[in-house]
Amino acid sequence: MDISSLLQSLKFADSVVNRNCEGISHEESLIHPEKQGQNFNWVLGHMVRTRNDILGILGKKPLFEESKFSVYTPKGFVPEKAVNVKELQNCFNALQRELQNGIESLTPEKLQQPASVVPNRPDTVGSVLGTILWHEAYHAGQLGIIRRTVGQPGVIKNPAGE
Repeated sequence: MDISSLLQSLKFADSVVNRNCEGISHEESLIHPEKQGQNFNWVLGHMVRTRNDILGILGKKPLFEESKFSVYTPKGFVPEKAVNVKELQNCFNALQRELQNGIESLTPEKLQQPASVVPNRPDTVGSVLGTILWHEAYHAGQLGIIRRTVGQPGVIKNPAGE
């Protein structure tokens, strides 16, 4: 994964996430689309938590206290403790700037350096960032599906505008 590709993926995720957040109320963000699935608020909070955690790979400190997003684990979510969806979006955007700056400051050599995120896996800084951005694309798409499930219109249209 090269710096240009990482920045492009980061930009796409940012656009899709922010468009999917348009018009979503906090109450809508807490509606579960299905029994086994997660709600909009959890998915966005999980993305924010992940972004905050990975700043260390870029040599940066987290922007937010870890406890702020402790509810965003698969088994730890309690709707009453959920961060307001607009605040989550603001945190996502603040982290966007930090991640972009961090990626822009990387060198090709730094991308090849080992990154021990998962034990016994030979990851590099570049491969970890590529995986995280794939993770973001997956969840950005989920937000679009959940958005429609809670009654909001889709915002990502095909070339025909449908």
